[in-house]
Amino acid sequence: MDLALAHIRDLDQKAQELLAMKMALEHLVHGCHGDDRPECPILDALARPATVVVPARRIAAKPLARPRKRLPA
Repeated sequence: MDLALAHIRDLDQKAQELLAMKMALEHLVHGCHGDDRPECPILDALARPATVVVPARRIAAKPLARPRKRLPA
């Protein structure tokens, strides 16, 4: 049961992180003019290092998994 509860907590954390990223992207979309101007707040923000704010608690980041090597076809 403890293992299942830990998975639930992990899923809750991931859901909060995804919601925070969605809200940030929605904010950027509202600042986008959609014209031919070279300034683009979405591209500018995506070019910066990612930061995700998860309210109510601080959670240590897990190391990123190494990409799997593809076998030749």
